[in-house]
Amino acid sequence: MIKSNEIRLGNLFIGYNDKAFKWGLDDFDLIGNNVYVDEVIKSPILLTPEILAKCGFVSVGNTGTSDNWFSDELGETNLMIRIGGNGLITLYIKAKELVSLTNIIYLHQLQNLYFALTGEELTINL
Repeated sequence: MIKSNEIRLGNLFIGYNDKAFKWGLDDFDLIGNNVYVDEVIKSPILLTPEILAKCGFVSVGNTGTSDNWFSDELGETNLMIRIGGNGLITLYIKAKELVSLTNIIYLHQLQNLYFALTGEELTINL
């Protein structure tokens, strides 16, 4: 279940028609005590290499292990994403060294973190 406080305007989810939809202002007006959230959102969108590519992230290889690393295409945000061999997805920020920020699973979490770190919306081409 997705909590209403995890949702921002523009987050993408899968609706009960099995299509991706963007959370809008009308949806916020109808949130009560999470009941409406469950009635509209069938599931969050899992982060995969394919979804990351649609967000402008490109593979920058692996570390000789089964971990795959992704960076934003232009390298301007200093964000790195690692998909571990165990499926765990971790968001990092590049400073003098990589600093692990958080483990994430879903696209809306990446959207929210991206906005918090950059002040800009993540461009997604679904």
